[in-house]
Amino acid sequence: MTEEQRRVMAAWERFVSGEDAVDGVRAGILLSWYRCRDVHQVDPLRAAVPAAEAGTEHSVAQDMLFTRLGGAAGASWSELHPALVSVTDGAGRILASWGPHHEQTVLDPGFSWSEACSGTNGMGTALERPGLASVQGAEHWCRDLHQWNCAAIAIRDPVSHAPVAALDVARRGDELPGCATEWLLRTAATFESELRDQAVRNGRRLADAFSEAESGVAGALLAVDVAGKLVAVNEAATTLFGVVCSNPAVDPNARVSPGIPHLAELVEKAVRRARKNSDWRGFANLYTPAGKEPFTVELRPVRISCDPVGVLVVATDSPAGEPLTRVESSRTRGYPPRIPAMRGTRIVLLAPHEIRYAEANSHAVWFVTDQGRLLAATRGIDNVERQLDSSTFLRVHRRYIVNVSRIKEVEPGFKGSLTLAMSCGEQEGIAVSRRYAARLKCVLGL
Repeated sequence: MTEEQRRVMAAWERFVSGEDAVDGVRAGILLSWYRCRDVHQVDPLRAAVPAAEAGTEHSVAQDMLFTRLGGAAGASWSELHPALVSVTDGAGRILASWGPHHEQTVLDPGFSWSEACSGTNGMGTALERPGLASVQGAEHWCRDLHQWNCAAIAIRDPVSHAPVAALDVARRGDELPGCATEWLLRTAATFESELRDQAVRNGRRLADAFSEAESGVAGALLAVDVAGKLVAVNEAATTLFGVVCSNPAVDPNARVSPGIPHLAELVEKAVRRARKNSDWRGFANLYTPAGKEPFTVELRPVRISCDPVGVLVVATDSPAGEPLTRVESSRTRGYPPRIPAMRGTRIVLLAPHEIRYAEANSHAVWFVTDQGRLLAATRGIDNVERQLDSSTFLRVHRRYIVNVSRIKEVEPGFKGSLTLAMSCGEQEGIAVSRRYAARLKCVLGL
């Protein structure tokens, strides 16, 4: 065992016994340990990997992706031998694995390697954050995995940015093959590029459905993708919701969340129903961001073949279909949210109300907080935006996300521009771009 491995093992022993201030552990691994111990409460002495929950739902498109990922993994195994190569779905459920027969039973299909089930490990930790996840020896949360070295990467949906699959290369005792990292990065990039192309095609289908429906709709009409992001809106929707959209937002990178409370949750539920029933249509009550009285919208799924690619949201007094009630998002947890940030080598876990705003500087993101200016543990302003609760935080610029409850002053500027201050008397000067100004005014009741 090397000196570095001994340091990590000593840190693991102190951390599982309850200490927080441990040295010699990479920040990403330490964050994972916090999740395993304090959030998921995974037993570090657990010897068996638990079976995945039954009844996991996959779309037709996802099943096709898994099949092709399996083909790529199987074809590459001779290159990665003698390591184990595995494919999981977005929940960490093993779908298939390749490797020496005596090792392969460790990664039997149907078992769950999510962090919530199996602690820090290559596959589960890759599903928790963007980029390559490397977990070596005692960096694994469960002691029985300390003899393994793993590297993994998640394949992420370009619309929701949620993981839909993961690829993992693992080896017991020895270092991974030198080509493992390159293969993981290359394969993930190839499949994510194909998913982006498909997302553009789905966007075109939604835009076409919007155009076909627009002439027959007197009120608000929105076309949203499966993540609840805007593809197209009419003038009535802009007036009612305060939303703006560069019609049509065919490219998923051009789409924004409308800021309509609970819309994304209802769209998620509508898409699940539409996958089971090709004739499904529903309706629900929604509120405008600043409204007190609900209004009714009809939810009309839009499909390519049998697979729903989004929903038309139509304000109407005479809705048709199944009534939907608001549901908790599948990502809702039963624990108080904490946002990780860095102070030097220490991890600071922030309560959302402590954050005044987030500011991007290239790929780095800084939180301006009650504890001072802290570096976000997550890189990329878009990734940070997904991490923050959309009912509390609002994107107002390509560089800024603000805590709406902490806005103290709004200064009108040239041609309808706005500048925000998050503390009275401080000249912070947070610019609001015109793309987001209408929504912010609506949220603030201006």
